[in-house]
Amino acid sequence: MATYKTIYKCRVCGTTTYQRVMGRAQTGALEPTGEYRCTGCRNVFESLRAWWEPQRKNDFQPSKFSGAC
Repeated sequence: MATYKTIYKCRVCGTTTYQRVMGRAQTGALEPTGEYRCTGCRNVFESLRAWWEPQRKNDFQPSKFSGAC
C-alpha cells in the first residue's frame, strides 16, 4: 500500500476527510449549506480553504510596558 502526505487536511486535528453540512430548505428538501464539517473533530468550517489552510500566527507586537518612559 502506498503512503503519501497531503497538505489538504484539517488544520485542527489533521483528518483528511470532511463532509458537506446539509440543511433543510423552506420546501423541506435537504440542501448543502455551503459549510463543511471535519469528520475527525466535527468542527464546522465556512469553506474548504478554512478547513485545510493553517491558521496564521499573530505578528509579534512589543509590550506597551517595556520600561521605556
